Amino acid sequence: GTYNISYSVKDEQGRLAMSFYDNFYVSGGCDKEIETQKVDYIPTDTITIVPNAKNYQPDDTCELLILAPFSPANGLVIFDCEGQVSQPIQFQIESGKNSTTVEFKISKDWIPNFTVHAELTGSITRETEVTDSPQRPAIATGSVALEVSRDIYKLNVLINTKETNKTYTPSSIINIDVNVTQHVDNLHVDAAEVCIVVVDEAILSLTGHKLDSPLDIFYPNRSANITQYHDRNRCLLFNMQDIEKFKKDMQERESG
Repeated sequence: GTYNISYSVKDEQGRLAMSFYDNFYVSGGCDKEIETQKVDYIPTDTITIVPNAKNYQPDDTCELLILAPFSPANGLVIFDCEGQVSQPIQFQIESGKNSTTVEFKISKDWIPNFTVHAELTGSITRETEVTDSPQRPAIATGSVALEVSRDIYKLNVLINTKETNKTYTPSSIINIDVNVTQHVDNLHVDAAEVCIVVVDEAILSLTGHKLDSPLDIFYPNRSANITQYHDRNRCLLFNMQDIEKFKKDMQERESG
């Protein structure tokens, strides 16, 4: 829990000095208490996230089906693009339901991929035979990686020779027309730089050479760089008998 601490001191002449420390947080539980009380930490459940597609285009609408292990619950969705967090989305799981849908627009800045993290907080019924016992806290997390197409940066290159004869001899002069268009809408691209490589295919087949796409170099896959920290999974989960004993001890201390 959180505590506000104040303390005071006096010197030899009786002059008083005071100081304060606010919001001192003490995390719940320790190894000794776990061994003596035989209790566990609150478990972290898993959220299943089902996207409506495997690959998206910029400005597409992404729909995520969130399957929750408990309800009701409050949820949060954040987007991790190599450590850069976009605007989070809050959602709720209504009582009696086990799923909901979250929608958002795909940003061009997320090319070629990003990671969706989801978190849920709520409460569920305790596994106890005691009736009318209070519910215990619950937490769940999940993530899924989504791909965003690089097609808006892809170009179509059409090479055509003016001659009808496609067979040439050494030292022949070849006239080549090069037409560059955008892959998405086939619009012409101005001031495009083209590199033409002429090589014997037999040599390429012997060496197993393969031309890699430059898009993979300019837009490499991004890693998920967000590290999540939670407090609820560090809380001890006591049974009802221990809780009643704690209440009784607190009442005795207050009365004493």
